[in-house]
Amino acid sequence: MEYVLVLRWLLVFAALAALGVPIAARLFPRFAGGGVGLALPVALVVLTLPAYWAGHLAFGPVALAAGLVVLVVASVLAALDHDDLREGRIDVGVDLDRGAAAEVAAVFVAAFLFLVAIRAVDPAVHPGGGEKFLDFGLLQALFRADALPPEDFWFAGESVAYYYGGHLVSTLLAWLTGTPPRYAYNLALAGFYATLVAAVYDLGVDRALAERVNVDGTDHVLDFAVGAEVDRFHYVSTCYVSGRYDGTFTHRDLAVGQSFHNHYEATKFRAEVAVQERMAEGFPATVYRPAIAVGDSRTGETQKFDGPYYLLKLVLRQRGVAFVPVPLRPRATRLNVVPRNFVVDAIDTLAASEDTAGEVYQLCNPHPPTIADLVRQFARATGKRVVPVRGTSGISKRSLELFPGLAERLGVEPAALPYLSQPTTYTDENTRRALSDTDVRCPLFDSYVETLVEYAREHLDEDAGAMV
Repeated sequence: MEYVLVLRWLLVFAALAALGVPIAARLFPRFAGGGVGLALPVALVVLTLPAYWAGHLAFGPVALAAGLVVLVVASVLAALDHDDLREGRIDVGVDLDRGAAAEVAAVFVAAFLFLVAIRAVDPAVHPGGGEKFLDFGLLQALFRADALPPEDFWFAGESVAYYYGGHLVSTLLAWLTGTPPRYAYNLALAGFYATLVAAVYDLGVDRALAERVNVDGTDHVLDFAVGAEVDRFHYVSTCYVSGRYDGTFTHRDLAVGQSFHNHYEATKFRAEVAVQERMAEGFPATVYRPAIAVGDSRTGETQKFDGPYYLLKLVLRQRGVAFVPVPLRPRATRLNVVPRNFVVDAIDTLAASEDTAGEVYQLCNPHPPTIADLVRQFARATGKRVVPVRGTSGISKRSLELFPGLAERLGVEPAALPYLSQPTTYTDENTRRALSDTDVRCPLFDSYVETLVEYAREHLDEDAGAMV
């Protein structure tokens, strides 16, 4: 394998994507993350179209230079703040979502290297194998062309009467990286695959919806409540405003320098920050932070099968022995789950007391099961033999992101797998203290797991979806 060429192509893709970011941000202002997942395909289009037009006059360095000049100019113009520019000032008018860019880059690199590895097993172009021979012939024809359209390699002296847009992009990338056609063919295939996977990933993670619901929606409701001078305000947050915090997270904690698994956590965190800022000004609010909610502990009833249900689906959909991914130390990690009836009863009881204004309550399980306990209890409740495969939760997440069809077939949401190695411990001292004179208690998971499994067996197909 030509490792230097692989690195060279990745660097060129990174440079093109960087040039495409401002253009994508202008084209897709409503897209979450500024359309960063579309930056590379946008850059390739802006590079290729001028090269195609110029190539009808002279194909080669001149056409490539034309495409590069247009791409750079378009990127600079898109990046500038146009209002400042009209006033004679130069400033950047596009904000880069670094988190989104890092995610898309990681997905692209993983997908690119994955297909490079596959093509490395058998990189040859076989005459009898589909359209590979045709594609490679068009690529070679473009490398030899002095002007577009290139000469038809089947009919000497005739121009190609066939579409060759993708082959043109491959040729330009090969020139940018100094790659011979015999290598450029497979590297271009890997690049196209990775571009598609990264774009689909970026569009599939609906940041905009989470932003509108959790942040903008909370801001609007807060503005209304403050303006209406309400007597009480009750806000349901989540324990997972903690993000991936390594340590104990109490009701007093909020901003502790944490990172976030996903946009749900990040936007719920920002929303709670807004609520607590109003509380600091005297606004009579109460914040409730449920842990991962599962079905009713008495009936198993639920409208959504997410969280630990993804693990349960994986167990139920395997015949015979079931294999499930777990972290390297499954006894050292706990999954904090609470039944929905406990969450409802706790909020109802706490909301009825005037003493709870200005407080934050974590509605969590004080004795949550470890991942090892969770797997064992699912095995007991389903009557199946379940084999935990240690150290595979991270690999499983990345694999399912690359193959969404497999994730759908298994019934597993890749974004849920990091919670199997969540390092955060949650406390509920003030919650238990406030509920001490009532009969509201969080039951132990093993006391109702069989009820959850029984209901899930009958209703999994009715899943209403995960929360935003």
